[in-house]
Amino acid sequence: MLLQHRSEDARTIALLDEFLPVLTCSPTNGIIYPDPEYVQYRSLVGWHSASNSRCCRAWNASWTIYRHPEAMTRNKALLRFVQHLVPARRINHLQLLLHILALAPEIMSTYLSGLTLAFEPKLAPQWLENINMLARAIHVQPLPRVPPNATVPPALESIAIVADCIVPPTLSRTVLSQGLQHNGGRGLVVYQSLVVLLICLEKLERFQQQLASSVANASTSTYRTEPI
Repeated sequence: MLLQHRSEDARTIALLDEFLPVLTCSPTNGIIYPDPEYVQYRSLVGWHSASNSRCCRAWNASWTIYRHPEAMTRNKALLRFVQHLVPARRINHLQLLLHILALAPEIMSTYLSGLTLAFEPKLAPQWLENINMLARAIHVQPLPRVPPNATVPPALESIAIVADCIVPPTLSRTVLSQGLQHNGGRGLVVYQSLVVLLICLEKLERFQQQLASSVANASTSTYRTEPI
């Protein structure tokens, strides 16, 4: 009812725009279940012999990125709420959706896969609205956290999770290829496709920078002493 309210009174609209973010995203009064464990690293740690010292053994800093097994069950009410939004047509719905996805990224994949919006490239106002919404949703979704002192790359099973955080399955290879090769419209479809691709590449670069920073931090503390 609140989402479908169409009052022409500016005061009423302003109050709704203030109330809905509190209803959905307030950690104390909202329906959101903050889940810092959604996508995070887990250390696969242990001691192993250090070749350059007789007095200590090196800390094995193997790690993986994983999804908490209960992540998708905690915010079901929030997922049902955002499924009633129409962000491609209403700017206040779009702003609310982006705010929610930034705080509850675990619902993004399920939300996007359930949309009836068409992302196949074509020069049409509806597609331009849809692809703009998708680009902004990708931009606000947080990246996985990495350990502060990583000396090795993440485990192989982490690749799919990281990839989903950077390029959601909705943005398929076919959608990107067709968009980048589209003819007509004076390049508008190609331009919008490039914007989405740029956002994904920027997220990838940020994740690489996080890894590089973590490795740099580890270079000064690769070894921890432990009595033999």
